Amino acid sequence: MLKMTFNFNGVTVTDGVLNVIMPSISTDQTTLSFGLAYRVSESDPLLNSETYSCPYDLTGADPFTQAYNYIKSLSQFNDAVEA
Repeated sequence: MLKMTFNFNGVTVTDGVLNVIMPSISTDQTTLSFGLAYRVSESDPLLNSETYSCPYDLTGADPFTQAYNYIKSLSQFNDAVEA
């Protein structure tokens, strides 16, 4: 889980929660696709979600770890911190 401040419909959400959801590995085991869920807190309803894809390392960490590492490498998530 990551935390960061983000905007939702013009409202600033301070320390909002970002969760990787539904990771899926391609049949050729080279691509990891997953969703990123935005919430105010872990127990709050979903505000927004986005989908991402990145290279998958079959010998690397588990899919969730690889997904979080990819998200943290993107400039729009520079301020995200692990929670």
